[in-house]
Amino acid sequence: MGILAMAAGGTAAAGEVHGYLTAATDYVFRGVSQSDEQPTWQAGLDYAHSSGFFAGLFAAGIDYPATRFRADTGDVELDAYLGYGRPVGRNFAWELALFRYSFPESDANDKDYDELGLNFYYRDSIRFGATVSNDARSGGASAWTAELELRRPLGHGVQLSGMLGRYTFARSDWKDYLYWDLGVSATKGPWTFDLRWFDTSDEAETLAGPYLTRDRVVASVTIGF
Repeated sequence: MGILAMAAGGTAAAGEVHGYLTAATDYVFRGVSQSDEQPTWQAGLDYAHSSGFFAGLFAAGIDYPATRFRADTGDVELDAYLGYGRPVGRNFAWELALFRYSFPESDANDKDYDELGLNFYYRDSIRFGATVSNDARSGGASAWTAELELRRPLGHGVQLSGMLGRYTFARSDWKDYLYWDLGVSATKGPWTFDLRWFDTSDEAETLAGPYLTRDRVVASVTIGF
């Protein structure tokens, strides 16, 4: 989720605002459950201008338990992003964005962190993305991600998609790990229904323990406006 589904720039003549509300059986971010494997809500508001600039806000209900890996983050995640993107010819596009991850109810002293993200697209079929942060997960050290996402329309508003990513850390106590998902979504009018399987490599346990990083199936329904 969530916030890394960045809005493509340059889609509106003078500027457009879109929003969405999501109910899901879990909130998974880079293979790790952020809601303790419990049902959650998400909401977003996105703005895109014809110049290529875009911005957005994202909120989600979380229930990340206090562990030796991380302090209690509270019940709400509030994120924001600002970026710029342009098409390249008829088939390619790129976008660059700065993200701010915030946890206003967190018990941690240093709870918020920033991340810079870059995406490349081929039509609506392939996305390659990368991010970098000098304070990943408020852990006081740098980290990087690389993701490859593939999408294939199946007709009648149904789409098959999957993503493979790698999270790399400068911290020695957090091991680099792989995360991936595979699922199908169906869109009907303003509604989108999604059923998706998530999993990580075993090294993810050094980041969040075995419970929050195990494989899971997540169902969600989204209404856009």
